[in-house]
Amino acid sequence: MGFDFLAWRQAVGGKLRQLDEWLEVWRRREVRYMLYGGLCSLSLWPLVEAARSGEPTAAILALGSVAGSVGANLVAEQIQRWTDNANKVQEDDIVSWVAAQASDSDLRAVLDDILTKLDVLSQAITAVPNNDRDWFVNTLRNELTQLGNAPRFEGALAPGIVTAVGTRGVAVGSVKDCVIITGDHNEVVG
Repeated sequence: MGFDFLAWRQAVGGKLRQLDEWLEVWRRREVRYMLYGGLCSLSLWPLVEAARSGEPTAAILALGSVAGSVGANLVAEQIQRWTDNANKVQEDDIVSWVAAQASDSDLRAVLDDILTKLDVLSQAITAVPNNDRDWFVNTLRNELTQLGNAPRFEGALAPGIVTAVGTRGVAVGSVKDCVIITGDHNEVVG
């Protein structure tokens, strides 16, 4: 099976399941937009790996399926540069690149599209250990606010908020403190 959007999404999901290991390393470093850059890096790295393994066209097509703009061309060109330096470029380099380029609104729009369409923030928040979750969400929210793109991700930054229970019920509140009203007019308080 070749590299495509689904393979990309699965690869990103696998990387996000190991997010706590990544956080251990990066929390000790002082990098601007560390979490935003890290999530972008974890999302872009499978494209770099696909391009390195002989599927550059498939990687660029997968990218194009998510984002088709000026910024996508910037990302595609950068992926090519990373691929050309196959033995030198690491995931850490992508974090630094994102931090350095984050002020470019075209590029940031593409990175935001990638994070949105691959559902990166929700997966990341779920993957972060409970004792780090508040720190993670607050730090990421601060970074996104500084970048000016926090409103785009506000729904993803509200972990534990239930927006739908099912066809016969509605939840109001968080999963920890909630009231579920079923279609039978029964109330479940949690």
